[in-house]
Amino acid sequence: MDLKMDPLQAAPTFELNASLTNVDMVQLNDFLRSYGKLDVAAGNFSLFTSVASVQGSYKGYLKVLFRNLDVFEWEKERKKNVLDMFWGAMVGVLSEGFRNHPHDQLAAQIPVSGSFTDLHADLWSATGSLLKNAFIHALVPKLDTKVKLEDVDKKKR
Repeated sequence: MDLKMDPLQAAPTFELNASLTNVDMVQLNDFLRSYGKLDVAAGNFSLFTSVASVQGSYKGYLKVLFRNLDVFEWEKERKKNVLDMFWGAMVGVLSEGFRNHPHDQLAAQIPVSGSFTDLHADLWSATGSLLKNAFIHALVPKLDTKVKLEDVDKKKR
């Protein structure tokens, strides 16, 4: 993580570049069961982000990557009730369908911008990057560009 900030400003003013890589998804199964009603048999998770904020406005992106993800394992699933089994199968089918098979990764880059009172995540761009990763070109597991203070929308200053 690389953080540059001005703590003397009245509103948050910072540049943040961070990455979290190779998190074992199996170790997150308790969390996934609680919030997603599913668990995984295998896979790694990585997150890359670059965000800048000036006077309460911010701009940046999150890049999420799942590698070697295996959501549906029949031996585990057959012990669950029918609805949980169906949900696990649906997530498994979707993760297979939108996976970049040569790189065995499911990934998307999500642009975020706005103010701390009004979050905006560009879901159309996120969906486009998911499809691009799956069918055109795999996203690279690294920070693409570093968002600077100057990149934050000047109209919001």
